[in-house]
Amino acid sequence: DREKRPLMAASAEKYADKIYVTEDNSRDENPKEIYNDMALGFKDSTKHRYIPNRREAILTALRESNENDVIAIVGKGHERYITNAEGTCYFNEKEIIGEYYRERQICE
Repeated sequence: DREKRPLMAASAEKYADKIYVTEDNSRDENPKEIYNDMALGFKDSTKHRYIPNRREAILTALRESNENDVIAIVGKGHERYITNAEGTCYFNEKEIIGEYYRERQICE
């Protein structure tokens, strides 16, 4: 809902220290236009960043977090697919997060 996007952005900015805006089933819409709608609700440009690729956005949030930070990955939850103009493909956030932490344990 285009009208709710600035409201959601303002709410996120109110409660979050950092916001990573990314794709979430854009279907036929241009993800950059969705971000532009959301950006109307942001007041502090230093608190948010647009990362189009959802996998990269999740990994960036994980890499940039500190030990006691809380990361809320919202939008897809239990869904196992992402749908955009290119079609529908498998996408599992739990697997991405698990891979990140497994790699981190091996490399440290």
